[in-house]
Amino acid sequence: DGTFWIGTDDDLVEFSDGRFTNIAKTGQVNDLFVDREQHVWIAGRDLLRYDRRPMTPLNRAGTQLHPTRKLLQTRDGALWVGTDVVQFKNDVATHYSEGDGFIGGNVTSLFEDSHGGVWIGTNRGVSHFDGQKFASPMFHDHPGIPTVNAITEDTNGDIWLGMPGGVAIYDQESMREHDTQDTDTTILTG
Repeated sequence: DGTFWIGTDDDLVEFSDGRFTNIAKTGQVNDLFVDREQHVWIAGRDLLRYDRRPMTPLNRAGTQLHPTRKLLQTRDGALWVGTDVVQFKNDVATHYSEGDGFIGGNVTSLFEDSHGGVWIGTNRGVSHFDGQKFASPMFHDHPGIPTVNAITEDTNGDIWLGMPGGVAIYDQESMREHDTQDTDTTILTG
């Protein structure tokens, strides 16, 4: 509807019709998005939902979701929440852990690829969930385990991973790494 939503260190702010309006005190906003039903989801100290009524903390089935850092709604309508990895689908919360094959660590990025797979970047590397199981592509030449801060897909279907010090490209058969002189890397496609 042309509204811009802005998260700050303290507030959720709406920009509409040329005006900024402070909507609510939320604490630090780490991520936000608007879902298909036009609810605004806010990841921060808690997971919050705003739908033009007062803020609603999300706590389904005793799910502890604080702090939250990343949010993703996939094409099938599922909501993925990251600090731990939790998927909400049809009002059911599913927690994933290392016992499920997830690489573990703090979630730093979430991305859905063109096949509906979910890529989860963490401070321990990256995991891919194909709807049934997790796989974690290996980094052979990288010293230590890299934090994956950004994930996207190119037109060839290759997955690009932004990491401190470089970028890796995963083409379903191998991982190629490229050094960017020890700086954090953010990647964006259009």
